Amino acid sequence: MLRNARWVILPNTNPDGREFGRYTPGNWQKNLRFSEDDRSAGVDISRNFDESFNDCGVIQNGFDHNFPGKKPFSESETSFILGALNRYKNKLRAYVSIRRDGHSLLYPFASVNTSAVEVDKLREKAAEITSKINHKYGFIEYLTNSSIIAMNRKPVCGHSVDYVYMKYSTPYAYEMRVFLESDHKIMTKFQSLPRGYDITLRNGYFAVIKELYNTVVEEHRNKTSSY
Repeated sequence: MLRNARWVILPNTNPDGREFGRYTPGNWQKNLRFSEDDRSAGVDISRNFDESFNDCGVIQNGFDHNFPGKKPFSESETSFILGALNRYKNKLRAYVSIRRDGHSLLYPFASVNTSAVEVDKLREKAAEITSKINHKYGFIEYLTNSSIIAMNRKPVCGHSVDYVYMKYSTPYAYEMRVFLESDHKIMTKFQSLPRGYDITLRNGYFAVIKELYNTVVEEHRNKTSSY
C-alpha cells in the first residue's frame, strides 16, 4: 500500500480542542481560539470550509456548539488542511475525514438531501465496502453507510467532505465515524464487549481504508493500461 500510493495523513486536525475535551464535561468539538472580544472561544472547524457555508442559516453566537466562524477558512486548522489539499490536488483520488462517535462510512452531501446521479458511485462503493467489512469482521453493531446529512439528521454546511468532493472533483470523498477511546465506555453502558473487541474495531476500520485503496489502485491500473 505504501509503495503504490502516496498517503497524506493528518493525525489530529483539532489538537487543542481535542485536549480540552478530554477534561471538560460534555461533547466539545470546537477549537480553542478566543474571539476578538475575548468573550467566547472556539470555532467548529468541521463547518469552516468554503462549501455552502451560509446555506444552513448564519450562526453568529460564538457560544453556540456549532459556531462555524465568521467566514470560511478563518481558522489556522482549516487553512492548514487547505494547504495540504492544494499541494496534492492534481493527484487527489480519495479523501477520508475520520471522526469519533459513530460506526459508519458516510458519503456526500452534508448540507442537502440529494439523489443526484453524481453521488451514485460514492453511495454504491460505500455500500459495497461496508457489506464486505460486516461479513468479514462480524461487528456487534453493523458498520452502516448513508449520506452525512442523514447521519446528522440535519444540514451541516461548510463540511470538508463536500468541499473536497466539489472543489477538487475527487472521485471518492467520505467521512468515517469510529468508536475510539471513551466511546468504548459509551458502548459498554448498553452492552458488554468481548475481550479484544477493540482490536477487531481497529482492524475493521483499517480494512475500510484498504478497500478504498484497492478501488483507487485498480481504477488507476485500468486507466493506464487503456492508453
